[in-house]
Amino acid sequence: MKQLTFLVLLFITITANSQINIKNFKVTSNPNLTIEKGDRFDFKFDVQGTYHSLDLFVYYQSESSSNLLGLIYWNRDRDNPLNFPSFTTKNTWFNSFLDRRVTIPGKKFILVVKYNNQVKKLVYPISQPDNDGDGVPNDSDNCPNVAGPASNNGCPVLKKPNLKLKSLKVKNTTTKTLIFNFPNGNTNTPTLKKNNRYDFSIEVENNVSGSTQANPVSLDMLINTSSILYPDPRARVFNVTTDSNIGSISASNSITKTFNVFVSNTIGSSPTLSNGNGYTLSFDIDGKGKVDESNENDNINQLQFVYSSSSRSGLVNILDKSNLNSHEVSVFTIYGTLINQKTVATKDEEDKFINSLPKGFYIVKNGTETYKIVKE
Repeated sequence: MKQLTFLVLLFITITANSQINIKNFKVTSNPNLTIEKGDRFDFKFDVQGTYHSLDLFVYYQSESSSNLLGLIYWNRDRDNPLNFPSFTTKNTWFNSFLDRRVTIPGKKFILVVKYNNQVKKLVYPISQPDNDGDGVPNDSDNCPNVAGPASNNGCPVLKKPNLKLKSLKVKNTTTKTLIFNFPNGNTNTPTLKKNNRYDFSIEVENNVSGSTQANPVSLDMLINTSSILYPDPRARVFNVTTDSNIGSISASNSITKTFNVFVSNTIGSSPTLSNGNGYTLSFDIDGKGKVDESNENDNINQLQFVYSSSSRSGLVNILDKSNLNSHEVSVFTIYGTLINQKTVATKDEEDKFINSLPKGFYIVKNGTETYKIVKE
């Protein structure tokens, strides 16, 4: 009997003198879940020592009654002592007390353990997820799935763009003939003929992979003559905006801009062009320097051409009038209004009829073809 009493007293003495030896508190609930009242909340910790009971309180963000997430009275009936000779991991859970939703990422949880008037607190802060592993949490990362430095808000530091001419095509829309095609076709010096209309299709590319977007991109088309040279603003092309905003160009992409230009005895405000002489058109990308580029020295591209004052020569390739039989020639305004009509039998008769027209811009139909002329 004395031995039994001694053992009971020894147990009471040991448990009464035990210090709270708990560490490694960690929340094990899924961090992507939102916990509401009544939802399960999981956590774990390591414990060592002998205790008759332990009271566990878990708080959300701060230790206050309004932030008590849940509690566990562990072995409150004290039927068997809690005995852990060495550190043992205890996984446990409770149902949330809070009347509001609880999110886990970026928050902290506080475990308060009470035993025999002793209190021990352990804090477990949960960092925001970092999907790309760049050290910038998702909630502060403008590019959460692509690594980048914090100095750039978690986004990769992109290279500067570079704007460059990728292709240039010149099409005579009067004769529907492609007369220049860089880099995949005819690159001989083209001839621009009087009273013909041309499409200049310029493809501009941002040729730097992984660069920032180039915006806004402008494209200027100008003509050089002996007296007016680019970048003189008077060297503009008739009916073409000299500062044409063609949009934004992302890395390794391009945009094509087409200028439709009518050639008379001048182009734009140029001096009168001389038959058989050579001239130069300039195409300037980002002429006002609004785009910060890696290379600013490849924006200006030039196309040399020869001017021909032959007003009808552009039609020879598609129409041989010497073989025409008697036919009706109709003359319309550019708006489609019929203003004159005549039946002719030969090419010469058609030419004389056309030459008799007063000054103006006309559309002519001869029964098989339609063409445009300008009388000056």
